[in-house]
Amino acid sequence: MKATTSKILEIQGLRALAATLVLIFHAKFISGGFIGVDIFYVISGFLITGLLLKELNATGRISLKAFYLRRSKRLLPASFLVLFVTALFAWLVLPPISRGSIGRDLIATTLYISNYLFAWWENDYQNLNSTPSPFIHYWSLAVEEQFYIFWPLFIIGLAKLKSARKFLIGFSLVTVITFALGVRLTIVAPIWAFYSLPTRAWELSVGALIALIPALRRQSRLLAVIGVIALGASALWFNESTAFPGTYALLPVLGTAALLSSIGAWPKLDTPLPKRNIPDCLSSTSADKCLADSKLGLPQTAKFEIIDPSTWLCSLDCPGIVRGNVAYRDASHISVATSLDLSDSLWRSLLLKGFTL
Repeated sequence: MKATTSKILEIQGLRALAATLVLIFHAKFISGGFIGVDIFYVISGFLITGLLLKELNATGRISLKAFYLRRSKRLLPASFLVLFVTALFAWLVLPPISRGSIGRDLIATTLYISNYLFAWWENDYQNLNSTPSPFIHYWSLAVEEQFYIFWPLFIIGLAKLKSARKFLIGFSLVTVITFALGVRLTIVAPIWAFYSLPTRAWELSVGALIALIPALRRQSRLLAVIGVIALGASALWFNESTAFPGTYALLPVLGTAALLSSIGAWPKLDTPLPKRNIPDCLSSTSADKCLADSKLGLPQTAKFEIIDPSTWLCSLDCPGIVRGNVAYRDASHISVATSLDLSDSLWRSLLLKGFTL
């Protein structure tokens, strides 16, 4: 089995769903496909907060330099390439009268402030006119990057407080205050409510709360079904006349939160191993080791050890992902309860425990 950086298939699936929804929204196949942006926001808040809290717990500090450097390396090369190609194509194809706005939009997009420019010029994303900005899709990335500027600083500030519930209180306040602001601005200034970080931050902080509170992460198939229904209803029900984000955004945001919380209980997205290779005794995390059942087709002398990765958050330095927190070995190979690849760090830890191929 090839060792690679771990990815959670469910999260990758959610990302693919979000991108597909936005794509088919612009193709005018599904009227509420713009909720794909909200799905991305919840996922981003979940993953980034998990990374930051993990670093804080492990080292007692957060390296802002390393954090921003990682973000730059990940986003800037692809982002600038797409910007360059889009600008060149727009310059060649669009009429000369539009070239002034192309330059303006390009500068704003490069500086990650395009969301406010589009709000100022009243580019209604839910009901775009016949010639929208070629850079209109960058508004959501601008919101996300603005969040990434302030969120690590916010967590560092909270870490200095003495309260044991400082992160819970801080994240909850951000969620409540920015949600209330979003509801209010959706009524009085809907364009600004749609594009602004202060009215969207609660969507990312909902993801942050899931990363913060392990009790919210439940292996519940019912919760996963509820999440799917919420996203499906949002995509099919919402349209250009929906007062969004406002209270309507609760449906896709909480639906995404339900799916993130129920990771591990989803129907398997990969090909499961034969049942005979997963002894019943491994379903109980209370036992450290157990013997194989000869009726399941494995040697009675084989010993099996439960592996419990410290977290199932996916990150660049994730210790590994094993669905159900279970790994086992026999005399000839290592098998896991999923076909997900294991990261280098998890392979090393398994090898130290005596696991062999």
